[in-house]
Amino acid sequence: MRGVLTAIALAAMSASCATRTEPSADRAAACGSSSERVYFNDDSEDLPPDAQPILLHVVRSIDQCRAAGGELDRVSIVAFPDRGETGDSADQLADARAVKVKDAITVAGAPANKIEIIDFRARREDPDRVMRRHATIRVEQH
Repeated sequence: MRGVLTAIALAAMSASCATRTEPSADRAAACGSSSERVYFNDDSEDLPPDAQPILLHVVRSIDQCRAAGGELDRVSIVAFPDRGETGDSADQLADARAVKVKDAITVAGAPANKIEIIDFRARREDPDRVMRRHATIRVEQH
C-alpha cells in the first residue's frame, strides 16, 4: 500500500508541475463533473496497483481545473463491500476501502477538506451484484 501511495504522490507532483507550465485550458473544458471507479480484490481493503492511474487521473483533473481558473466543489467517495456481504463486516470493509481511496488522493494532492465519504447504504445496490467490490469517486468542480 505504501508503495502505491508513494508512486501516486510522485506521479501527481510531476504532473502538477507539467500542468502549471502549459497554457491553461478553457475553464469550461477543464472543469466539470466526472466519475471514476476503482475495483478491489476480494476480501481486501488495499488498493491494487491498477488503481494508481485512475487515482492519478482524479487528482490531475482537479489540478487542471484549478490551473484553468476553476474551483473544486467536492470529491465524494462511495465504497462497497464484496458481493453478498452484509452486516458489520460489510460496513467495516466498505469504510476501510473508502478511507484508502481518500488517503491516496489526499497524498497525491487533492484537498482533504473537499473530500467526503458517503455511506454505501445510502445508495440502492443489490448485495449480490457482480463486481460490487469497488469505490466510486465523483469529482464536482466548476
